[in-house]
Amino acid sequence: MRATFDDNGHARILLPLFHPEADIRWQTADETMKNKHVRFSGFHDALRVALIWHDPIDLDLHVVEPGAAFGALRGHVSPHHLTSGLGVMHVNARTQPTGDRVEVYDLMPERNPHEGLFKVYVDVAAPDDAPRSSACGDLAEPEFQLRVLRYGEIDNQNFGFKKAACAPGRASRHPIKFRDVNAAPG
Repeated sequence: MRATFDDNGHARILLPLFHPEADIRWQTADETMKNKHVRFSGFHDALRVALIWHDPIDLDLHVVEPGAAFGALRGHVSPHHLTSGLGVMHVNARTQPTGDRVEVYDLMPERNPHEGLFKVYVDVAAPDDAPRSSACGDLAEPEFQLRVLRYGEIDNQNFGFKKAACAPGRASRHPIKFRDVNAAPG
């Protein structure tokens, strides 16, 4: 991951942690290695959902919060509606030229209603101007991972899409159903 620095030499980087503590290491422009130990305060009360994939294709994470509907103005959080309810979406997928692409939904502990069902969806879409190969070639079967952090427990699930019919502009919505991700673990 590369960072851009402002005129004062400061950079802001979003690192979605899935552990209560982590050691972060980075290399400066003069190749000096730096280290920082960080703690995730509120780890045991947070709800975080990450969509992670590697292929250069457009996937979108959608989280529908309790009581809301897909496409609603309030409670449907996605890369197109970064915050419209309880949580907020962080996206670095479009700025990464290579490596993992990530979209993360965060619900901070103080906003957690501790009840209700959060529905998680993943869209894969080929825009109308996409080359045919991205709509129906190898990239039409992207594999991805959904990582869910809730109440200090991590759930990783691997998924993939089946190859779509060979037509540009064809979009698919594939619901990924989870249990009540906001209920306290039993």
